[in-house]
Amino acid sequence: MIQAQSADGTIHQFPDGTADSVIDNAMKAYSAQAGAQAPKSGSTVSSLMTGIANGGTFNLMAPVAAALGATTGEGPSKAPDWRQRYNEDLAAYRAQDQATHQAHPVADISGQIIGGVLNPAIKALPIPKTLPGAIAQGAGIGAGYGAGSSITSQDSLPDAAKNVGIGAAIGGAVPAVIPAVGWAAKKAGQGISQALGLTTGVGAKPIQEAFQAGVSGGDQAQALTSNMRGNTPWSDVVDEAKAALGKMRADRNATYRSGMVDISSDPTVLSFDPIDEAMSKVAKVKTYAGRSGTATAQDLSKSTAGVRQQIQETLDNWRSLDPAEFHTPEGFDALKQQIGDIRDNLPFNTPQRVVADNAYNAVRKTIAEQAPAYNKVMSDYSQASDAIDGIQKELSLGPKGNPGTAMRKLQSVMRDNVNTSYGNRASYADALTAAGAKTLMPALAGQALSTVVPRGLGRVLGGAEIGATMMAPGLALKTGGLLAASSPRLVGEAAYGLGRGVGALGSLPRINNLIPLNAGNAVAAPSIAALVPAMLPRLPH
Repeated sequence: MIQAQSADGTIHQFPDGTADSVIDNAMKAYSAQAGAQAPKSGSTVSSLMTGIANGGTFNLMAPVAAALGATTGEGPSKAPDWRQRYNEDLAAYRAQDQATHQAHPVADISGQIIGGVLNPAIKALPIPKTLPGAIAQGAGIGAGYGAGSSITSQDSLPDAAKNVGIGAAIGGAVPAVIPAVGWAAKKAGQGISQALGLTTGVGAKPIQEAFQAGVSGGDQAQALTSNMRGNTPWSDVVDEAKAALGKMRADRNATYRSGMVDISSDPTVLSFDPIDEAMSKVAKVKTYAGRSGTATAQDLSKSTAGVRQQIQETLDNWRSLDPAEFHTPEGFDALKQQIGDIRDNLPFNTPQRVVADNAYNAVRKTIAEQAPAYNKVMSDYSQASDAIDGIQKELSLGPKGNPGTAMRKLQSVMRDNVNTSYGNRASYADALTAAGAKTLMPALAGQALSTVVPRGLGRVLGGAEIGATMMAPGLALKTGGLLAASSPRLVGEAAYGLGRGVGALGSLPRINNLIPLNAGNAVAAPSIAALVPAMLPRLPH
Protein backbone atom coordinates (compact mmCIF):
# COMPACT_ATOMS: atom_id res chain seq x y z
CA MET A 1 0.00 0.00 0.00
CA ILE A 2 1.11 3.58 -0.73
CA GLN A 3 0.80 5.97 2.22
CA ALA A 4 0.49 9.77 2.06
CA GLN A 5 0.11 12.22 4.93
CA SER A 6 -2.07 15.31 4.63
CA ALA A 7 -1.45 18.64 6.36
CA ASP A 8 -3.66 17.72 9.31
CA GLY A 9 -1.54 14.64 10.04
CA THR A 10 -3.98 12.09 8.61
CA ILE A 11 -2.39 9.06 6.94
CA HIS A 12 -4.06 8.09 3.63
CA GLN A 13 -3.56 4.72 1.98
CA PHE A 14 -3.66 4.04 -1.77
CA PRO A 15 -3.35 0.69 -3.59
CA ASP A 16 0.06 -0.18 -5.01
CA GLY A 17 0.47 1.16 -8.55
CA THR A 18 -1.83 4.18 -8.06
CA ALA A 19 -0.70 6.98 -10.38
CA ASP A 20 0.91 10.03 -8.76
CA SER A 21 -1.63 12.29 -10.44
CA VAL A 22 -4.46 10.32 -8.84
CA ILE A 23 -2.84 10.58 -5.43
CA ASP A 24 -2.20 14.32 -5.86
CA ASN A 25 -5.76 15.02 -6.95
CA ALA A 26 -7.18 12.91 -4.11
CA MET A 27 -5.04 14.74 -1.55
CA LYS A 28 -6.07 18.11 -2.97
CA ALA A 29 -9.72 17.08 -2.90
CA TYR A 30 -9.37 15.93 0.70
CA SER A 31 -7.63 19.17 1.73
CA ALA A 32 -10.29 21.27 0.02
CA GLN A 33 -13.08 19.29 1.64
CA ALA A 34 -11.42 19.33 5.07
CA GLY A 35 -10.94 23.11 4.82
CA ALA A 36 -14.58 23.60 3.90
CA GLN A 37 -15.88 21.51 6.79
CA ALA A 38 -17.42 23.22 9.80
CA PRO A 39 -15.63 22.98 13.16
CA LYS A 40 -15.83 19.79 15.17
CA SER A 41 -19.33 20.50 16.53
CA GLY A 42 -21.05 18.24 14.00
CA SER A 43 -18.25 15.80 13.33
CA THR A 44 -19.37 13.27 15.94
CA VAL A 45 -22.79 13.03 14.32
CA SER A 46 -21.19 12.79 10.88
CA SER A 47 -18.98 9.92 12.06
CA LEU A 48 -21.99 8.14 13.52
CA MET A 49 -23.99 8.52 10.31
CA THR A 50 -21.05 7.45 8.16
CA GLY A 51 -20.60 4.37 10.32
CA ILE A 52 -24.30 3.52 10.00
CA ALA A 53 -24.07 3.86 6.23
CA ASN A 54 -21.02 1.60 6.02
CA GLY A 55 -22.46 -1.02 8.36
CA GLY A 56 -25.76 -1.06 6.48
CA THR A 57 -24.16 -1.52 3.03
CA PHE A 58 -21.47 -4.18 3.65
CA ASN A 59 -18.79 -1.42 3.71
CA LEU A 60 -19.76 -0.33 0.19
CA MET A 61 -20.87 3.22 0.95
CA ALA A 62 -17.68 4.83 -0.37
CA PRO A 63 -17.69 2.98 -3.74
CA VAL A 64 -21.39 3.74 -4.21
CA ALA A 65 -20.87 7.42 -3.41
CA ALA A 66 -17.82 7.55 -5.68
CA ALA A 67 -19.74 5.98 -8.56
CA LEU A 68 -22.58 8.45 -8.14
CA GLY A 69 -20.18 11.37 -7.90
CA ALA A 70 -18.25 10.27 -10.98
CA THR A 71 -21.48 9.88 -12.94
CA THR A 72 -23.07 13.16 -11.93
CA GLY A 73 -19.85 15.16 -11.69
CA GLU A 74 -20.84 16.32 -8.20
CA GLY A 75 -17.99 14.51 -6.43
CA PRO A 76 -14.71 16.03 -5.24
CA SER A 77 -12.87 15.11 -8.46
CA LYS A 78 -13.23 17.21 -11.61
CA ALA A 79 -11.14 14.90 -13.80
CA PRO A 80 -12.17 14.62 -17.48
CA ASP A 81 -13.03 10.89 -17.66
CA TRP A 82 -15.35 8.76 -15.50
CA ARG A 83 -12.74 6.20 -14.39
CA GLN A 84 -10.36 8.84 -13.10
CA ARG A 85 -13.18 10.71 -11.38
CA TYR A 86 -14.27 7.45 -9.71
CA ASN A 87 -10.76 6.60 -8.46
CA GLU A 88 -10.14 10.09 -7.13
CA ASP A 89 -13.56 10.35 -5.50
CA LEU A 90 -13.15 6.91 -3.91
CA ALA A 91 -9.72 7.84 -2.56
CA ALA A 92 -11.14 11.07 -1.13
CA TYR A 93 -14.06 9.32 0.53
CA ARG A 94 -11.79 6.66 1.99
CA ALA A 95 -9.47 9.34 3.36
CA GLN A 96 -12.42 11.15 4.86
CA ASP A 97 -13.68 7.95 6.49
CA GLN A 98 -10.26 7.32 8.01
CA ALA A 99 -10.07 10.89 9.30
CA THR A 100 -13.49 10.77 10.95
CA HIS A 101 -12.67 7.41 12.50
CA GLN A 102 -9.43 8.71 13.96
CA ALA A 103 -11.19 11.80 15.34
CA HIS A 104 -14.29 9.99 16.64
CA PRO A 105 -13.65 6.24 16.82
CA VAL A 106 -16.45 5.53 19.29
CA ALA A 107 -19.08 7.26 17.15
CA ASP A 108 -17.78 5.56 14.00
CA ILE A 109 -17.76 2.05 15.47
CA SER A 110 -21.12 2.62 17.19
CA GLY A 111 -22.56 3.68 13.85
CA GLN A 112 -21.22 0.56 12.15
CA ILE A 113 -22.76 -1.63 14.81
CA ILE A 114 -26.11 0.10 14.38
CA GLY A 115 -25.81 -0.16 10.62
CA GLY A 116 -25.04 -3.87 10.87
CA VAL A 117 -28.18 -4.45 12.95
CA LEU A 118 -30.29 -2.44 10.48
CA ASN A 119 -28.74 -3.96 7.35
CA PRO A 120 -31.83 -4.97 5.32
CA ALA A 121 -30.07 -7.84 3.59
CA ILE A 122 -29.14 -9.42 6.92
CA LYS A 123 -32.54 -8.77 8.49
CA ALA A 124 -34.12 -10.66 5.58
CA LEU A 125 -32.17 -13.81 6.46
CA PRO A 126 -34.00 -16.51 8.45
CA ILE A 127 -32.91 -16.98 12.06
CA PRO A 128 -30.73 -20.11 12.22
CA LYS A 129 -32.19 -22.98 14.22
CA THR A 130 -28.92 -24.59 15.29
CA LEU A 131 -25.59 -23.36 16.58
CA PRO A 132 -23.73 -24.76 13.52
CA GLY A 133 -26.26 -22.91 11.37
CA ALA A 134 -25.60 -19.69 13.28
CA ILE A 135 -21.86 -20.13 12.79
CA ALA A 136 -22.27 -20.82 9.05
CA GLN A 137 -24.56 -17.85 8.59
CA GLY A 138 -22.22 -15.61 10.57
CA ALA A 139 -19.29 -16.73 8.43
CA GLY A 140 -21.22 -15.89 5.27
CA ILE A 141 -22.16 -12.45 6.54
CA GLY A 142 -18.57 -11.80 7.59
CA ALA A 143 -17.33 -12.85 4.17
CA GLY A 144 -19.74 -10.34 2.62
CA TYR A 145 -18.31 -7.54 4.70
CA GLY A 146 -14.82 -8.67 3.83
CA ALA A 147 -15.62 -8.49 0.13
CA GLY A 148 -17.15 -5.04 0.54
CA SER A 149 -14.10 -3.81 2.42
CA SER A 150 -11.82 -5.05 -0.37
CA ILE A 151 -13.89 -3.30 -3.05
CA THR A 152 -13.68 -0.07 -1.07
CA SER A 153 -9.92 -0.48 -0.63
CA GLN A 154 -9.39 -1.51 -4.27
CA ASP A 155 -7.39 -4.49 -3.02
CA SER A 156 -5.62 -6.99 -5.23
CA LEU A 157 -7.17 -10.43 -5.50
CA PRO A 158 -4.88 -11.97 -2.84
CA ASP A 159 -5.70 -9.11 -0.42
CA ALA A 160 -9.39 -9.41 -1.25
CA ALA A 161 -9.31 -13.14 -0.53
CA LYS A 162 -7.57 -12.40 2.76
CA ASN A 163 -10.28 -9.89 3.72
CA VAL A 164 -13.03 -12.33 2.84
CA GLY A 165 -11.37 -15.00 4.96
CA ILE A 166 -10.90 -12.65 7.92
CA GLY A 167 -14.53 -11.54 7.70
CA ALA A 168 -15.74 -15.15 7.58
CA ALA A 169 -13.59 -16.04 10.59
CA ILE A 170 -14.92 -13.11 12.63
CA GLY A 171 -18.53 -13.75 11.70
CA GLY A 172 -18.30 -17.47 12.38
CA ALA A 173 -16.46 -17.06 15.68
CA VAL A 174 -19.01 -14.76 17.30
CA PRO A 175 -21.54 -17.50 18.20
CA ALA A 176 -18.74 -19.56 19.77
CA VAL A 177 -17.36 -16.78 21.99
CA ILE A 178 -20.70 -15.29 23.06
CA PRO A 179 -20.83 -17.26 26.38
CA ALA A 180 -17.70 -15.48 27.60
CA VAL A 181 -19.01 -12.16 26.31
CA GLY A 182 -22.34 -12.74 28.05
CA TRP A 183 -20.62 -13.59 31.35
CA ALA A 184 -18.43 -10.50 31.14
CA ALA A 185 -21.40 -8.31 30.21
CA LYS A 186 -23.36 -9.62 33.16
CA LYS A 187 -20.52 -8.86 35.57
CA ALA A 188 -19.96 -5.44 34.05
CA GLY A 189 -23.68 -4.72 34.08
CA GLN A 190 -23.87 -5.29 37.82
CA GLY A 191 -21.27 -2.61 38.44
CA ILE A 192 -22.79 -0.24 35.89
CA SER A 193 -26.25 -0.50 37.44
CA GLN A 194 -24.79 0.32 40.85
CA ALA A 195 -23.03 3.39 39.47
CA LEU A 196 -26.10 4.59 37.54
CA GLY A 197 -28.22 3.97 40.60
CA LEU A 198 -26.07 6.53 42.40
CA THR A 199 -26.06 9.16 39.64
CA THR A 200 -29.82 8.92 39.11
CA GLY A 201 -30.67 8.66 42.79
CA VAL A 202 -33.06 5.73 42.23
CA GLY A 203 -30.72 2.89 43.20
CA ALA A 204 -29.58 -0.09 41.16
CA LYS A 205 -32.70 -2.26 41.41
CA PRO A 206 -35.00 -0.25 39.09
CA ILE A 207 -32.28 -0.17 36.42
CA GLN A 208 -31.76 -3.92 36.71
CA GLU A 209 -35.53 -4.45 36.50
CA ALA A 210 -35.71 -2.25 33.39
CA PHE A 211 -33.00 -4.32 31.72
CA GLN A 212 -34.73 -7.58 32.70
CA ALA A 213 -38.08 -6.31 31.41
CA GLY A 214 -36.41 -5.64 28.07
CA VAL A 215 -34.99 -9.15 28.02
CA SER A 216 -38.32 -10.76 28.98
CA GLY A 217 -40.56 -8.62 26.76
CA GLY A 218 -44.33 -9.19 26.79
CA ASP A 219 -46.37 -8.05 29.79
CA GLN A 220 -43.30 -7.19 31.85
CA ALA A 221 -41.99 -4.86 29.16
CA GLN A 222 -45.43 -3.29 28.81
CA ALA A 223 -45.70 -2.75 32.57
CA LEU A 224 -42.28 -1.09 32.74
CA THR A 225 -42.71 1.23 29.76
CA SER A 226 -46.30 2.25 30.49
CA ASN A 227 -45.42 3.24 34.05
CA MET A 228 -42.11 4.84 33.06
CA ARG A 229 -43.79 6.91 30.34
CA GLY A 230 -46.83 7.84 32.41
CA ASN A 231 -49.39 5.90 30.40
CA THR A 232 -50.79 3.87 33.31
CA PRO A 233 -52.32 5.00 36.64
CA TRP A 234 -49.81 4.29 39.36
CA SER A 235 -52.58 2.96 41.60
CA ASP A 236 -52.75 -0.11 39.35
CA VAL A 237 -49.81 -1.60 41.26
CA VAL A 238 -51.92 -1.57 44.45
CA ASP A 239 -54.74 -3.41 42.67
CA GLU A 240 -52.29 -5.98 41.33
CA ALA A 241 -50.76 -6.50 44.77
CA LYS A 242 -54.21 -6.95 46.36
CA ALA A 243 -55.18 -9.45 43.68
CA ALA A 244 -52.04 -11.46 44.37
CA LEU A 245 -52.74 -11.35 48.10
CA GLY A 246 -56.24 -12.65 47.43
CA LYS A 247 -54.75 -15.51 45.43
CA MET A 248 -52.45 -16.32 48.35
CA ARG A 249 -55.51 -16.66 50.58
CA ALA A 250 -57.28 -18.84 48.03
CA ASP A 251 -54.22 -21.08 47.68
CA ARG A 252 -53.90 -21.35 51.45
CA ASN A 253 -57.55 -22.38 51.82
CA ALA A 254 -57.33 -24.86 48.94
CA THR A 255 -54.24 -26.49 50.50
CA TYR A 256 -56.01 -26.66 53.85
CA ARG A 257 -59.11 -28.30 52.38
CA SER A 258 -56.98 -30.79 50.51
CA GLY A 259 -55.08 -31.72 53.67
CA MET A 260 -58.26 -32.04 55.68
CA VAL A 261 -59.57 -34.77 53.38
CA ASP A 262 -57.43 -37.37 55.18
CA ILE A 263 -58.20 -35.84 58.58
CA SER A 264 -61.95 -36.10 58.02
CA SER A 265 -61.69 -39.86 57.55
CA ASP A 266 -59.93 -40.35 60.92
CA PRO A 267 -62.50 -41.76 63.43
CA THR A 268 -60.24 -41.32 66.51
CA VAL A 269 -62.09 -39.80 69.49
CA LEU A 270 -59.90 -37.15 71.12
CA SER A 271 -59.65 -36.31 74.83
CA PHE A 272 -60.64 -32.95 76.34
CA ASP A 273 -58.08 -33.28 79.17
CA PRO A 274 -55.36 -31.06 77.62
CA ILE A 275 -57.98 -28.40 76.87
CA ASP A 276 -59.37 -28.50 80.42
CA GLU A 277 -55.83 -28.12 81.78
CA ALA A 278 -55.29 -25.03 79.67
CA MET A 279 -58.61 -23.54 80.79
CA SER A 280 -57.63 -24.00 84.43
CA LYS A 281 -54.57 -21.86 83.76
CA VAL A 282 -56.46 -19.06 82.01
CA ALA A 283 -58.84 -18.98 84.97
CA LYS A 284 -56.08 -17.08 86.79
CA VAL A 285 -55.90 -14.31 84.16
CA LYS A 286 -57.24 -11.07 85.68
CA THR A 287 -58.42 -12.73 88.91
CA TYR A 288 -57.34 -12.43 92.58
CA ALA A 289 -57.54 -15.37 95.03
CA GLY A 290 -56.52 -13.46 98.17
CA ARG A 291 -53.19 -13.17 99.91
CA SER A 292 -52.86 -16.93 100.32
CA GLY A 293 -53.94 -17.66 96.75
CA THR A 294 -56.40 -20.30 97.95
CA ALA A 295 -59.46 -18.14 98.54
CA THR A 296 -62.33 -17.90 96.11
CA ALA A 297 -61.00 -16.04 93.07
CA GLN A 298 -62.45 -12.64 92.29
CA ASP A 299 -62.64 -11.32 88.74
CA LEU A 300 -60.70 -8.10 88.21
CA SER A 301 -62.01 -7.52 84.67
CA LYS A 302 -65.60 -8.12 83.71
CA SER A 303 -64.71 -8.15 80.03
CA THR A 304 -62.03 -10.81 80.59
CA ALA A 305 -64.41 -12.86 82.73
CA GLY A 306 -67.05 -12.59 80.00
CA VAL A 307 -64.68 -13.95 77.34
CA ARG A 308 -63.60 -16.77 79.63
CA GLN A 309 -67.23 -17.71 80.31
CA GLN A 310 -68.13 -17.58 76.61
CA ILE A 311 -65.27 -19.93 75.73
CA GLN A 312 -66.10 -22.29 78.61
CA GLU A 313 -69.70 -22.49 77.47
CA THR A 314 -68.53 -23.26 73.96
CA LEU A 315 -66.34 -26.10 75.25
CA ASP A 316 -69.09 -27.49 77.47
CA ASN A 317 -71.55 -27.50 74.61
CA TRP A 318 -69.12 -29.35 72.36
CA ARG A 319 -68.32 -31.83 75.12
CA SER A 320 -72.00 -32.73 75.33
CA LEU A 321 -72.23 -33.68 71.66
CA ASP A 322 -71.87 -37.20 70.24
CA PRO A 323 -68.15 -38.11 70.54
CA ALA A 324 -68.17 -40.27 67.39
CA GLU A 325 -69.45 -37.26 65.40
CA PHE A 326 -67.88 -34.24 67.12
CA HIS A 327 -64.85 -35.41 69.13
CA THR A 328 -62.82 -36.62 66.13
CA PRO A 329 -59.86 -34.65 64.70
CA GLU A 330 -62.19 -33.03 62.17
CA GLY A 331 -64.73 -32.25 64.93
CA PHE A 332 -62.08 -30.67 67.17
CA ASP A 333 -60.96 -28.57 64.21
CA ALA A 334 -64.51 -27.23 63.94
CA LEU A 335 -64.43 -26.49 67.70
CA LYS A 336 -61.19 -24.62 67.18
CA GLN A 337 -62.86 -22.49 64.50
CA GLN A 338 -65.66 -21.56 66.92
CA ILE A 339 -63.12 -20.40 69.49
CA GLY A 340 -61.16 -18.67 66.72
CA ASP A 341 -64.24 -16.64 65.82
CA ILE A 342 -64.41 -15.38 69.41
CA ARG A 343 -60.69 -14.64 69.44
CA ASP A 344 -60.56 -12.77 66.14
CA ASN A 345 -62.98 -10.14 67.42
CA LEU A 346 -60.77 -9.28 70.40
CA PRO A 347 -58.04 -6.61 70.33
CA PHE A 348 -54.39 -7.68 70.44
CA ASN A 349 -52.32 -7.35 73.63
CA THR A 350 -55.30 -7.51 75.99
CA PRO A 351 -56.16 -9.99 78.78
CA GLN A 352 -59.23 -11.06 76.82
CA ARG A 353 -57.08 -11.95 73.84
CA VAL A 354 -54.69 -13.90 76.06
CA VAL A 355 -57.55 -16.04 77.35
CA ALA A 356 -58.85 -16.74 73.84
CA ASP A 357 -55.37 -17.44 72.43
CA ASN A 358 -54.64 -20.01 75.17
CA ALA A 359 -57.93 -21.83 74.58
CA TYR A 360 -57.49 -21.77 70.77
CA ASN A 361 -53.92 -23.08 70.95
CA ALA A 362 -54.91 -25.76 73.45
CA VAL A 363 -57.47 -27.20 71.03
CA ARG A 364 -55.00 -27.03 68.18
CA LYS A 365 -52.26 -28.71 70.24
CA THR A 366 -54.66 -31.45 71.29
CA ILE A 367 -55.44 -32.30 67.67
CA ALA A 368 -51.76 -32.18 66.66
CA GLU A 369 -50.63 -34.51 69.47
CA GLN A 370 -53.41 -37.06 69.03
CA ALA A 371 -53.62 -36.83 65.19
CA PRO A 372 -50.09 -36.14 63.81
CA ALA A 373 -51.25 -35.70 60.19
CA TYR A 374 -53.27 -32.70 61.29
CA ASN A 375 -50.14 -31.00 62.63
CA LYS A 376 -48.63 -30.80 59.14
CA VAL A 377 -51.80 -29.36 57.66
CA MET A 378 -52.12 -26.72 60.35
CA SER A 379 -48.42 -25.86 60.29
CA ASP A 380 -48.67 -25.07 56.57
CA TYR A 381 -51.89 -23.14 57.13
CA SER A 382 -50.36 -21.16 59.98
CA GLN A 383 -47.24 -20.26 58.00
CA ALA A 384 -49.34 -19.15 55.04
CA SER A 385 -51.60 -17.11 57.32
CA ASP A 386 -48.62 -15.43 58.99
CA ALA A 387 -47.20 -14.49 55.60
CA ILE A 388 -50.53 -13.11 54.40
CA ASP A 389 -51.07 -11.14 57.60
CA GLY A 390 -47.52 -9.78 57.47
CA ILE A 391 -47.86 -8.63 53.85
CA GLN A 392 -51.27 -7.09 54.46
CA LYS A 393 -50.12 -5.19 57.53
CA GLU A 394 -46.67 -4.08 56.29
CA LEU A 395 -47.85 -2.95 52.86
CA SER A 396 -51.24 -1.54 53.99
CA LEU A 397 -53.15 -3.85 51.65
CA GLY A 398 -56.07 -4.52 53.99
CA PRO A 399 -59.67 -3.48 53.25
CA LYS A 400 -59.23 -0.34 55.35
CA GLY A 401 -55.72 0.43 54.09
CA ASN A 402 -55.02 3.76 52.43
CA PRO A 403 -54.20 3.19 48.71
CA GLY A 404 -51.73 6.07 48.74
CA THR A 405 -49.89 4.62 51.71
CA ALA A 406 -49.88 1.19 50.10
CA MET A 407 -48.44 2.63 46.87
CA ARG A 408 -45.63 4.44 48.70
CA LYS A 409 -44.76 1.31 50.65
CA LEU A 410 -44.71 -0.77 47.49
CA GLN A 411 -42.48 1.80 45.78
CA SER A 412 -40.02 1.57 48.68
CA VAL A 413 -39.03 -1.98 47.65
CA MET A 414 -37.08 -0.45 44.76
CA ARG A 415 -34.69 1.34 47.11
CA ASP A 416 -31.26 -0.04 47.90
CA ASN A 417 -31.24 1.43 51.42
CA VAL A 418 -34.54 0.15 52.77
CA ASN A 419 -34.69 0.84 56.49
CA THR A 420 -34.17 -2.14 58.78
CA SER A 421 -37.74 -1.88 60.11
CA TYR A 422 -38.98 -2.25 56.53
CA GLY A 423 -36.53 -4.94 55.53
CA ASN A 424 -39.28 -7.48 54.83
CA ARG A 425 -40.89 -5.40 52.12
CA ALA A 426 -38.64 -6.73 49.35
CA SER A 427 -39.34 -10.33 50.36
CA TYR A 428 -43.06 -9.55 50.58
CA ALA A 429 -42.96 -8.13 47.05
CA ASP A 430 -41.24 -11.32 45.88
CA ALA A 431 -44.02 -13.36 47.51
CA LEU A 432 -46.67 -11.32 45.70
CA THR A 433 -44.80 -11.84 42.42
CA ALA A 434 -44.74 -15.59 43.03
CA ALA A 435 -48.48 -15.46 43.75
CA GLY A 436 -49.24 -14.02 40.34
CA ALA A 437 -48.24 -10.33 40.38
CA LYS A 438 -45.81 -10.92 37.50
CA THR A 439 -45.72 -7.29 36.41
CA LEU A 440 -45.52 -5.74 39.88
CA MET A 441 -41.75 -5.30 40.00
CA PRO A 442 -41.31 -3.92 36.46
CA ALA A 443 -44.24 -1.56 37.09
CA LEU A 444 -42.64 -0.27 40.28
CA ALA A 445 -39.31 0.07 38.47
CA GLY A 446 -41.04 2.08 35.75
CA GLN A 447 -42.46 4.44 38.36
CA ALA A 448 -39.04 4.91 39.94
CA LEU A 449 -37.54 5.70 36.52
CA SER A 450 -40.32 8.01 35.32
CA THR A 451 -38.76 11.34 36.25
CA VAL A 452 -36.36 13.15 33.96
CA VAL A 453 -34.47 14.85 36.78
CA PRO A 454 -32.42 12.80 39.28
CA ARG A 455 -33.56 12.02 42.80
CA GLY A 456 -31.94 12.28 46.21
CA LEU A 457 -28.16 12.54 46.08
CA GLY A 458 -28.37 12.20 42.29
CA ARG A 459 -30.37 15.45 42.23
CA VAL A 460 -27.55 17.20 44.07
CA LEU A 461 -24.94 15.79 41.68
CA GLY A 462 -27.03 16.67 38.64
CA GLY A 463 -27.61 20.19 39.93
CA ALA A 464 -23.89 20.64 40.41
CA GLU A 465 -23.26 19.51 36.83
CA ILE A 466 -25.83 21.95 35.45
CA GLY A 467 -24.46 24.79 37.56
CA ALA A 468 -20.91 24.12 36.43
CA THR A 469 -22.02 24.02 32.80
CA MET A 470 -23.86 27.34 33.11
CA MET A 471 -20.79 29.00 34.63
CA ALA A 472 -18.46 27.44 32.08
CA PRO A 473 -20.38 26.65 28.86
CA GLY A 474 -17.32 24.94 27.46
CA LEU A 475 -17.95 22.12 29.91
CA ALA A 476 -21.26 21.25 28.22
CA LEU A 477 -19.78 18.64 25.91
CA LYS A 478 -17.83 17.07 28.75
CA THR A 479 -20.72 17.00 31.24
CA GLY A 480 -23.45 16.10 28.77
CA GLY A 481 -22.89 12.38 29.19
CA LEU A 482 -22.87 12.65 32.96
CA LEU A 483 -26.06 14.70 32.90
CA ALA A 484 -27.71 12.01 30.78
CA ALA A 485 -26.48 9.37 33.23
CA SER A 486 -28.18 11.37 35.99
CA SER A 487 -31.64 11.21 34.42
CA PRO A 488 -33.71 8.25 35.67
CA ARG A 489 -35.90 8.36 32.56
CA LEU A 490 -33.01 8.35 30.09
CA VAL A 491 -31.14 5.64 31.99
CA GLY A 492 -34.34 3.60 32.26
CA GLU A 493 -35.03 3.83 28.55
CA ALA A 494 -31.42 2.89 27.78
CA ALA A 495 -31.45 -0.11 30.15
CA TYR A 496 -34.74 -1.29 28.67
CA GLY A 497 -33.43 -0.90 25.12
CA LEU A 498 -30.26 -2.81 25.97
CA GLY A 499 -32.38 -5.56 27.50
CA ARG A 500 -34.45 -5.80 24.34
CA GLY A 501 -31.25 -6.27 22.34
CA VAL A 502 -30.04 -9.01 24.66
CA GLY A 503 -33.48 -10.59 24.61
CA ALA A 504 -33.24 -10.94 20.85
CA LEU A 505 -30.25 -13.22 21.39
CA GLY A 506 -32.49 -15.68 23.17
CA SER A 507 -34.76 -16.24 20.19
CA LEU A 508 -32.83 -19.21 18.84
CA PRO A 509 -34.28 -22.65 19.64
CA ARG A 510 -32.32 -25.64 20.91
CA ILE A 511 -29.88 -27.72 18.90
CA ASN A 512 -31.43 -31.19 18.82
CA ASN A 513 -32.97 -30.34 22.22
CA LEU A 514 -29.52 -30.58 23.78
CA ILE A 515 -27.75 -27.23 23.53
CA PRO A 516 -29.88 -24.23 24.56
CA LEU A 517 -29.34 -21.33 22.19
CA ASN A 518 -29.90 -18.17 24.19
CA ALA A 519 -28.12 -15.03 25.30
CA GLY A 520 -25.66 -17.19 27.19
CA ASN A 521 -24.29 -19.29 24.37
CA ALA A 522 -25.46 -18.18 20.93
CA VAL A 523 -26.23 -15.11 18.85
CA ALA A 524 -28.66 -14.33 16.08
CA ALA A 525 -27.43 -13.44 12.61
CA PRO A 526 -28.18 -9.67 12.90
CA SER A 527 -26.06 -9.50 16.02
CA ILE A 528 -23.18 -11.22 14.27
CA ALA A 529 -23.50 -8.74 11.43
CA ALA A 530 -23.39 -5.90 13.93
CA LEU A 531 -19.94 -6.91 15.09
CA VAL A 532 -18.29 -7.76 11.78
CA PRO A 533 -18.49 -4.30 10.12
CA ALA A 534 -17.09 -2.64 13.22
CA MET A 535 -14.07 -4.96 13.28
CA LEU A 536 -13.21 -5.56 9.65
CA PRO A 537 -12.51 -2.08 8.20
CA ARG A 538 -10.02 -1.35 10.99
CA LEU A 539 -7.83 -4.36 10.32
CA PRO A 540 -4.54 -3.69 8.49
CA HIS A 541 -4.67 -4.30 4.74
